[in-house]
Amino acid sequence: MSQAIYPIKYQGNLKEFTIRGLELPADLYSIDDERISSALGYTAHLVCMLAKYLQISLRYQVIYNASRSAVRDNVTGVGVAYPLFRRGVEKERFDRGVYLLGRDVEQILTARGVPAKRGGGQLLRNLERLMSIDGA
Repeated sequence: MSQAIYPIKYQGNLKEFTIRGLELPADLYSIDDERISSALGYTAHLVCMLAKYLQISLRYQVIYNASRSAVRDNVTGVGVAYPLFRRGVEKERFDRGVYLLGRDVEQILTARGVPAKRGGGQLLRNLERLMSIDGA
């Protein structure tokens, strides 16, 4: 069902994955902010829904707000929210938000017994692997 709502596809000609037709390349600074923010917003919503329906308490809270989503780090005790958009945000904060979202995806994969790939550019690849295995 979620593949119908948030289709994740590999674009061989681009050598990257897309979510709802928006690419999410390994280099998040290679395309404009609105496309990246929208793709990360879709990804954040998908992660929220997967965690809810699979009954997995995420380590890092995803704050879904479309293309202005964020991830809150409650693990360090500070509760800082890291944005999943670049406009008007320090590079380190944006990078940290994407990293934490990736860690949440890895947590979902681990809970489902699916090995996760680590490193930059693996966010959608990992979600696609989960969808193909779970038939979600």
